Amino acid sequence: MPKSETYYFGSYWPERQSSIDGCAETTFEFLNCLGEIVSALGTWFPERYAPDGHVRRHSLNEEEIRTLFATRSNLFSEPSSVDDIIGNSLHAFGKHNTSIEFRVTCGSYSPNVTNSCVVDLGEDIRSLLTGAKHKNLLEISKCFVRFWEPDSFILQSRVFRKYLFDTFGRQVPQVGWITYVKTKSLPELPADTYPVTVKDGFLIVIDCEQFSGNDKTHIASALKVRDKLMEQSLI
Repeated sequence: MPKSETYYFGSYWPERQSSIDGCAETTFEFLNCLGEIVSALGTWFPERYAPDGHVRRHSLNEEEIRTLFATRSNLFSEPSSVDDIIGNSLHAFGKHNTSIEFRVTCGSYSPNVTNSCVVDLGEDIRSLLTGAKHKNLLEISKCFVRFWEPDSFILQSRVFRKYLFDTFGRQVPQVGWITYVKTKSLPELPADTYPVTVKDGFLIVIDCEQFSGNDKTHIASALKVRDKLMEQSLI
């Protein structure tokens, strides 16, 4: 597999008002959920390095998360009078020897600013590929659905995302290695996929050792899933 293939977990939801305290509490509990599954996802820092150039030695706690939301919220707001509408944003980094990053925008009730939570794995996905049917990936996905209650969620390869954009355009509904569908029932899925029940819907998983946007078989499987879901207006 080409070294450049990177992955991310992403969840997205429309207007939903929430306070800084509410966003901070949910973020802290969500990050704890990740850390209980994989220790590398339980330690986060507000910058890659401290001002003196040394790596920070302690992880963010709930009060620090709340402070960062308060001081860094609404980075894109102009003028300040729209701050409450566009929500609160936070960007944090994993341990110094990883390329893992975390971004969240929470509490926006503007139609122009989508709420989202993204954990960017970079090239560090190999450490998560453990257990039967990659149990870690599924448990992490469940944390996203449980805490953020998104309209959509995906574990995606950036190579495959680029393929989708280049082939169908940037507005195309996305599917990936794991795709969340908010529904009570599913159409018949391709043989090389399987569903996992979660809150208000299902995780649809392409059953492979490691999904790749460079693998024609994986691409074909994902496109079959996409077609099935689009036929039922589920994405």
